[in-house]
Amino acid sequence: MLEQPKNNQEHRHKQEERDRKAVRRIRHGQKKKQRRAHLNLSAKILAGIAGFWVLATTLLLTVPESQGFMTYLHWVRWPIFRDLTDLISFRLPHARNIRVKTSDGLELGGWHVLPSHKIAVEASRLPPGSRAREDFFDLALARPNTRVVIYFHGNAATRGQFNRVELVKALAATMEAHVIAIDYRGFGDSTGSPSEAGLGLDARAVWTWVQEKVGGKEGEGGPANIYLYGHSLGSGVALGLAHYLSEEAEAAAADDSDSSSSSSSSSSKCSLPVVPTGLILDAPFTNLSMAALHHPSALPFRLLPFVKNALLHSMHERFPSLDYIQKLNEPILILHGRRDRMIPFFLGQELYHAAQLARVRRRPDLLEDLWFSEFQEAGHNDVYAHGQWTNDVAAFMSTMELGLGERKE
Repeated sequence: MLEQPKNNQEHRHKQEERDRKAVRRIRHGQKKKQRRAHLNLSAKILAGIAGFWVLATTLLLTVPESQGFMTYLHWVRWPIFRDLTDLISFRLPHARNIRVKTSDGLELGGWHVLPSHKIAVEASRLPPGSRAREDFFDLALARPNTRVVIYFHGNAATRGQFNRVELVKALAATMEAHVIAIDYRGFGDSTGSPSEAGLGLDARAVWTWVQEKVGGKEGEGGPANIYLYGHSLGSGVALGLAHYLSEEAEAAAADDSDSSSSSSSSSSKCSLPVVPTGLILDAPFTNLSMAALHHPSALPFRLLPFVKNALLHSMHERFPSLDYIQKLNEPILILHGRRDRMIPFFLGQELYHAAQLARVRRRPDLLEDLWFSEFQEAGHNDVYAHGQWTNDVAAFMSTMELGLGERKE
């Protein structure tokens, strides 16, 4: 009688053990299926990434339009759903909206931000959009010894991007400068589509707009100190504009020296294009191919030498900053953050050393007008947020303005 319950108990234990093993087998089988599914999904994702990379590579190497699409990223609208003309929403009460017409019939949207001192307070008392306010801005810009900064931003988004707005405010407040910030064609509220040649026309149009304003309607304004501030892609735009103005000035000077009559000589001098007082290049590059190649997203290109070489030789948009900077005589300040992951620090250094070497060969007397500022803790978009930026930019501007008379021949 006692053996039967014991046998039943053993049988029950054996059955439970068999059930546990069966459950373990089922779970193991489910895990194997899950692993296979994950591996299949991973393989599909990797295949998709590889396919996209092959497609992107093919497009970049063969279709010029795709290069522009990826280079400028002008279709990235940021901030989203923000009216760029609503200055109060950007905390720019001492600014006005401007429209600049280019030589090929496009319109560029932009801001004119007043220096953050007494005149900004006076402007805030005038009704926004009124004729009196527009006239006040024009008169302020035409005052003698005005300091003006033309700001060229980087690729993607608009002038309303947070770091760009803050940089514009910093230039106006700490440098006591009029700041002109525009969106290139195809960006923000500007018309058209971007290209290297088009951005060059945009820069010239803004320069002409500033020249007309600082000269006053009848030339009553005094000499202005005009700086070009280019960040990232904008550094290439600023250098391109400076190179163009320098060549125009040299050509006009040559025409003037060949003139036989004093009256025609005087007329030529009046029409001489003005060159910038100085250039400030924030996170610059040597040329667009090198900037693209060292961008984080271009890692696969760097790993495959044949693709790397093909990319370097197939870029239709060039922005040859290295070529331009070696031909310029204007004062230049280069700013670059050590932690810049978008445009590596060494590209800014290479640009600086090339400019140094060119001046040693051509004009050693201009070496003191070439400055380089290294920011140990700064990245790509935040150099302006460091105290060193204020000190270095202010020192550069003050030094160049004090020695302006000695540098001009």
